[in-house]
Formats: sequence, C-alpha cells, structure tokens
Amino acid sequence: SGTGSVDVVAPADFGGTVQLSVVAVATEQPNPKTAFALSTRREAATTIDAIASFAPRSDPPSLSLGQRSAITAEDRYATVHVEHAMPVDQDGSELVYLEVRTLSGVRLEEVWLGSSALRHVSTTREGSTFRSSGLEASLWGELSILPQQDWAGETSVSITAVSVEAT
Repeated sequence: SGTGSVDVVAPADFGGTVQLSVVAVATEQPNPKTAFALSTRREAATTIDAIASFAPRSDPPSLSLGQRSAITAEDRYATVHVEHAMPVDQDGSELVYLEVRTLSGVRLEEVWLGSSALRHVSTTREGSTFRSSGLEASLWGELSILPQQDWAGETSVSITAVSVEAT
C-alpha cells in the first residue's frame, strides 16, 4: 500500500470545475525463476473519480491616464483624462471600478468620471477616498476632482483601477 498525491494545475484565467478519473494500475510480471511462472502478465486497477474546483481570481487591470498632473484655480475642478481602465482578462468575467484617494491630507469635495459622480467612501486626516459606483467592463473619460473649498496648493492623488471577478 502507498500514498501519494496528484497536482492538477488549471490553465491561466480558468475558473470552474473539472471532473477527473484517477486510475492506479498494479502489474504483476511473469517470473521465469519460479516453477509456477505465469505465462502472461496480470493487471489490477482501481479508479477514483474526483472533482477539482478552481476559484476564479481577478487579474490586475490595465489603467492608462492621458497625463500625470493637472493645474487648476482655487475652487475649480482639476481634470485628468482616463484613457482606459479595463480588465486584462478578456473572457468577460471581470469588471472594474475606479478609486480616487488623496495622499496628503487634502479633503476632496467631489469626484466625477464624465457625467457620473464617484461615491464618497471615507474622509480621514490623510484625505478622502471616492469610488465609481458600479462595476463596468471598461471605464474612460474625463476624471474631474474638486478639492475642499478655498484650498490652494499642491497635492497628490492616487487613481487606482480595481478588477473584480464577476462570475
């Protein structure tokens, strides 16, 4: 008797189940040194049916911005063009959303992608976080960011595309 294991590796971007049949075969070979030598080889097999399940996993999405900085006047929107935010897995199982966060303590009043307002998630001493409200196959357009009223200066903003496995 023995023990062992079988590793089953799924191809890239696969999520789902696979039915397997694992077959162990024992073979007895004829032994010419014994008086009762078998004239043919004999085999015995045992089969175990199994199911391998692979959980889908999101791949990091692709994000491209038209520029990496924006200049504006006090109480005006700063605008950055999002060329695209989209999943790299093209089977349609992943969707994306955008997250915009200040990194230097400046509070944001509003964030828009085109004509859609991003949802306010939180405001802390470190700054504000906004997310696009829905999951999309891809996002693009003008990202308009309005800092707190009467604020002027320089700040850093993180723009992140997040991929979610939809199936």
